[in-house]
Amino acid sequence: MHKTSPPHTGLTSEQAEASRLTKRQERADLVLAPHAGSSFLEKFEDPITIILLIAMVLSLLSSSYEYFITKTDMTGAGSFEPIGVFLAILLSTGIAFLLRAQERT
Repeated sequence: MHKTSPPHTGLTSEQAEASRLTKRQERADLVLAPHAGSSFLEKFEDPITIILLIAMVLSLLSSSYEYFITKTDMTGAGSFEPIGVFLAILLSTGIAFLLRAQERT
């Protein structure tokens, strides 16, 4: 004697849609956040930061010329300006990075 099983029914349309949405949400939760270091380096692509970098290089060249070639600034005080520009770059990119990180949380 062969026993017959009841007909197998699948999910209803509503259940299938709910399952799809749940799976889609689970996959979205697994998406990795960008690496913090890479987003910090992206801040150096800002036009203001590029201008500050160019100003720093020109200031460094100028102070080096005064110190090594013309010997008019033997104290080395001219090197404070490029250092200040470098600190301004670090400060501006650091603040932008921190604000972006707070925005994500």
